[in-house]
Amino acid sequence: MRIYVETNFLLEMVFEQEQRDACESILRLAEDNATVTLAIPAVCFTEPHGRLRRQKGLRDQLQEMLAKEHREFARTRQFTKEKNEAWSAVTGMLVSSTQEAEQRLESISERLLRHRVLPLTDAIIKAGQKYRED
Repeated sequence: MRIYVETNFLLEMVFEQEQRDACESILRLAEDNATVTLAIPAVCFTEPHGRLRRQKGLRDQLQEMLAKEHREFARTRQFTKEKNEAWSAVTGMLVSSTQEAEQRLESISERLLRHRVLPLTDAIIKAGQKYRED
């Protein structure tokens, strides 16, 4: 049996979204069962990298804004040790969640690359264009 997966399969696993467990089960099935083949188009490996890069950029901007607010807020009487720890927890989570997603992408990509990767060739692109024209 051959199971075809696409970009969302990888995104679900990397970003630990709702269908992550189902995707993990499918991947394990293909890893554990020689009669099951997993096939994924090569192009599917690009979108998660782009999404991570965009997410990191947005989170970096948010961190800069939070750092500026933190500096201002730290000058007030309201600022306590507990509030400082809360700020640190939020900014730490922003950094760690992106790093964890990058690690998951690397790990999951390695697992998927052991299966059938469908190349994106000029013949495939031309066939897609012809199909679209028909």
